[in-house]
Amino acid sequence: MKKIPLIAVFFAIIILYAQACSKTANPVVPASSPTVVPSPTSTPGCKKWEKTEISPAAAAIKDSVSVVFQSKIITLGGTGKNAGPVWVMPGSPDDPAEDNYLWVTITPEAQFGKRKGFAAAVFKKELWVTCGESEDGSHYNDAWSSAEGVTWTAVSEEAEFFKRSGHCAVVYNERIWIIGGGDKSNCFNDIWSSGDGKGWEQRKKNDEEGFGRRKDFSAIVFNGRMWVIGGTDGKKVFNDIWSSSNGTDWEQVTLSAKFGARHSFNIALYKQRLWIAGGMGPGGKKYNDVWSSTDAILWEEVSDKAEFPPVYGHSLAAGFGKLYLIGGVTEKGMMKEMWVTR
Repeated sequence: MKKIPLIAVFFAIIILYAQACSKTANPVVPASSPTVVPSPTSTPGCKKWEKTEISPAAAAIKDSVSVVFQSKIITLGGTGKNAGPVWVMPGSPDDPAEDNYLWVTITPEAQFGKRKGFAAAVFKKELWVTCGESEDGSHYNDAWSSAEGVTWTAVSEEAEFFKRSGHCAVVYNERIWIIGGGDKSNCFNDIWSSGDGKGWEQRKKNDEEGFGRRKDFSAIVFNGRMWVIGGTDGKKVFNDIWSSSNGTDWEQVTLSAKFGARHSFNIALYKQRLWIAGGMGPGGKKYNDVWSSTDAILWEEVSDKAEFPPVYGHSLAAGFGKLYLIGGVTEKGMMKEMWVTR
């Protein structure tokens, strides 16, 4: 066996020692260390819902609509014991209504009459009500507006579009839009828009490319686009999501959203996120789950069984730093309370 000279071993030890000292004195640092950023999908709050009994506007109302208008939450229309009057919960950004959910009636019955399945929107600093179904089952194709929610004017009594209910109305690019809906025999997927609520222009015909015929879905303007979510055609229940930047050309962003097929639910924008709560699925199943999204495409389940009972035909409104679930129908009948979360 060949022997290694002692002097070679000595120099090898010296070199190894020098390298070890160099690494200790000057540790190698990556050129760009990764930065830990909170996940954009982390959900802030809204996991606990509180019931409030003092809520006449929510008592025994189905298919009502609640909107934030002039620093107030207004609930109007629908069917049930307290439907007909226009109810208001006063408040302002400086006085977030505390926990005193006092509702007052500002008119016993609006000029547009009792109706359900209508859509409301804030357009040109006024509150608008479009279409819907009367107590005797007849449908409307009208448009009404009000400067304060008390006195209403029929801007268009017989608009160019078909009579309908279960549609959606949104405001986008300084125009008010009517989307989908249906009557006793058919569902629609046509789209109309107007710059004044009087003259209406058809932007998409029935059965043109895009989402299929449907009613009782949700629509909202978010991130500079219009969105159509879920609904039913009377036979099938959907959980697809569609988006458009012009109201004519629609892109399907997902065929099957994570929250499952449902209709007769509502959507709200709160804390820079979209929120869905409750609704009815295939076979008449009622939900009391809560979902949220930062982009309208990917959805996160916040609660699979919230404190409120399984419900559909309710309103969902955001205002005064809170999210409100108002009215609707449960297994026990009309829901007589309002639920609130932060």
